[in-house]
Amino acid sequence: MSIRYEWNPSEYARHSEPQTRAAEELFARLDLKPDDVVIDIGCGDGRHTAAIAARVPLGNVLGVDLSAEMIRFASEKFPQRCYPNLCFEVGDATALRFVSEFSVVFSNLALHWVVDHGPLLEGLVRALRPQGCLCMQMSEKGNYAAVLAACNGLAQDRLWRSCFQDFSLEFAQYDADEYRALLKRAGFIADEVKMIEREIIYPNRQSFVGFWRNVAHPYTSRLLPEHRDLFLDQVADRYVEQHPLDANGQILVRAKRLFVLAHRPATA
Repeated sequence: MSIRYEWNPSEYARHSEPQTRAAEELFARLDLKPDDVVIDIGCGDGRHTAAIAARVPLGNVLGVDLSAEMIRFASEKFPQRCYPNLCFEVGDATALRFVSEFSVVFSNLALHWVVDHGPLLEGLVRALRPQGCLCMQMSEKGNYAAVLAACNGLAQDRLWRSCFQDFSLEFAQYDADEYRALLKRAGFIADEVKMIEREIIYPNRQSFVGFWRNVAHPYTSRLLPEHRDLFLDQVADRYVEQHPLDANGQILVRAKRLFVLAHRPATA
């Protein structure tokens, strides 16, 4: 099941520098050939999809996202008349229609929005050509633990408690061993599966709140729109109280990502 939330593409584009840095690291591990045919799952605002398209001038790239707002934004930002080997479409990662169509499946910090990765991976291996490559990263178990602790604590506060009755965080978080088993069950050969730790640096409080406005949907979707910024401001208060600003006035957050490099066998 993919989780559907409302996204603001312009807001996302302004506050997604951590995603961009992560994508650049992922590109460094992606051995693209000029004629590769690539699908970018969870393409968001399309900037990373367009970067891939520039690297496969003889191939094609398809960006897929569950958010119609994101796809509209990406299609306008990177129109096919200017990017002839690039297109975008609304699609659910758990219901892909493709069979042996792509040489590369790419996904950057998106697939944690899919709760059950068993059916997801079955669709991805089916979409790949024999010996095709899966290159992705997503949130790992325990990612952003300190910020989520601040969110969970605030959700129990008297002001917010009524909005979080029966709340559970619907968010896929696997560790490396669990994911290797899922890959094998789906028919992939795992080349490298590992946890990567990074320190995310937010230059100021505004950038911290802006980033979490884009990713805290499980919490903010339970609130009236006019109350969401207040909730996030209070999350920032709680986090900074426990994790003070550094000497440059920056907010630092520890992140844990799951990096996956795998391929479909030459024969079933």
